[in-house]
Amino acid sequence: MIDLNKINFNPALVAMLPSNIALKKLLLPCSEINGIVHVLAAEPANQQASDLERYFGKEVKLEKADSGELKEKIKLHYRASNKVSFDNDQNELIRLTDEIIFAAISKSASDIHINPKEDKVLIRLRISGQLETYKTIPTHSYIGLISRIKILAEMNIAEKRSPQDGKLSYKVPGTQQKVDIRAASIPSINGEKITLRLLGVNSDALTLDKIGMSKQHLAIYQKEIQRDNGMILINGATGSGKSTSLYASLRHILKNKDVNIISVEDPVEYQVDNVIQVNVNESDKVSFPSALKSILRHDPDVIMVGEIRDSETAGIAIKSSLTGHLVLSSLHANSASAAVVRLADIGVEPYMIASTLRVSIAQKLVKKLCSNCSETTTLTEQEALLINRKDLIGTSIARKKGCLYCGGSGYLGRMPVLEVIQINNGFKALIHSEFNDDKLRKEMQHQGIPTLIDDAITKMQHGLIDFKECYKIVSTI
Repeated sequence: MIDLNKINFNPALVAMLPSNIALKKLLLPCSEINGIVHVLAAEPANQQASDLERYFGKEVKLEKADSGELKEKIKLHYRASNKVSFDNDQNELIRLTDEIIFAAISKSASDIHINPKEDKVLIRLRISGQLETYKTIPTHSYIGLISRIKILAEMNIAEKRSPQDGKLSYKVPGTQQKVDIRAASIPSINGEKITLRLLGVNSDALTLDKIGMSKQHLAIYQKEIQRDNGMILINGATGSGKSTSLYASLRHILKNKDVNIISVEDPVEYQVDNVIQVNVNESDKVSFPSALKSILRHDPDVIMVGEIRDSETAGIAIKSSLTGHLVLSSLHANSASAAVVRLADIGVEPYMIASTLRVSIAQKLVKKLCSNCSETTTLTEQEALLINRKDLIGTSIARKKGCLYCGGSGYLGRMPVLEVIQINNGFKALIHSEFNDDKLRKEMQHQGIPTLIDDAITKMQHGLIDFKECYKIVSTI
């Protein structure tokens, strides 16, 4: 029996089967794997798969599902995934908007890209870090779609020549679930491009024990965030999951002690209960430095700074950690050691870094193998040489396959690979003296601290990621 709550449905396949057929015969397409369309059925024995092939133009395989749950899923998906006859009717624009957003939620996408081309409009979804084309729509539907999104996001629909930002809350049809969405527009030669960032789709997963830390890293980090003062930095490129790790940290702190937490963010991505969240908006004269100066008068125990961008923000954050506050923040740096160098580069004195910085974490996101279908294989000699680990030739690793739960991709979600540096006496002595990234990396090696590459290889050996994802980390460092 298929667990319907774990399946990522493909809305494009759902739209190919007429709703009256789906409801009458209790059928629901879910995914295409290796050229075969898999359709959920309450009574597969009473259906002919060949009768359905004309709707999809491909071979069909029927899968058994609970009739009651299936009926509810059919109602949910067809309520939001009706075919749209692209005209200027307001109801059609509402249905088109709902269809696109619902498709993104169904496929666990993080972003929706609406890209105008010369003769069409391309709708793309970012799923597990990769952009996938969802559908194209005719250009005459584009203006109405953009206008509706702008109205929902409280943006100026008359302004088309300047970038804009907005935010909306979307209620998933037929459920009580609400998804916060951040909207951004920018003018291009073919019209405005709109990008929608889906926030909080999987907010229940924002806990330290669920984001993918190893036991070793988790033990170190849980110890450090229980401190009453000091600074904790989470580092990485844009889209590396820094915000997710910061929010998971706040939830862990709140779970274990009663404290006053205030965050300063640009923008606020997730709303966290019992955290005072300040949204930075330069146009309203609320900057990181001005907000930080103000919140120190509100008796915080823990301060979260969304991102350290300049020397003034860094200076206030450092001073706050010196005066009895625990400060969590993020920085754009490629490694945990590079973050220390970056702080010095933007003007923080080395003795201040050594006195306040408790732990520096670097992370990158990789695609996680679907645990429902991954297969065991062995690491070849060529693969072992590519990651510079001849000792691993012939060892067991996992590879992707594809099933209903992962939509045939073989991957299900993402997880971070990390390196974690505790600023102990060895690092403090180095920071007080003349230091650079090479010296810090040598100290990591001396203390036996696993690097990003080491963590990626370990996760590959444990069957969490495949060789391809592991090699991505090795080849970029």
